[in-house]
Amino acid sequence: MKAEPAYEILFTDDAESDVRALDGSIKIQLRKILARKIAAAPDSFGIPLGGELSGYYSHHFAAHRLIYRIYKQEKLVVVCAVGSRRGVHASDVYQQFQTLAQTGRLADQVRTVLDSIEPPKRHPRTPPKKKN
Repeated sequence: MKAEPAYEILFTDDAESDVRALDGSIKIQLRKILARKIAAAPDSFGIPLGGELSGYYSHHFAAHRLIYRIYKQEKLVVVCAVGSRRGVHASDVYQQFQTLAQTGRLADQVRTVLDSIEPPKRHPRTPPKKKN
């Protein structure tokens, strides 16, 4: 029997677009990394980013990078970007990610993901019965 992953993984809209643009073999590698590593222990397998990207983690696989944020209390990982690492090339995933962060688009997308999570179900309190 397979153990349940410790963390749920959700994607921002831009990260979903990034994944759709990957070729098949990279998508397979990404799925394995998400299931076996990131969902199990995201802070153990990622490298914390610094500077303006503080609070985010990066995981390297093949010539690609996965950038995500961990929400420990919610047991949630939000994948924010997936792309190739090409030094100072304009398509470098870190450069694109930093631009998203600076414009506020990243914060908006992460907020949308967090807002989509259902709050835990609570049992409504039964009002006390009135005495006649």
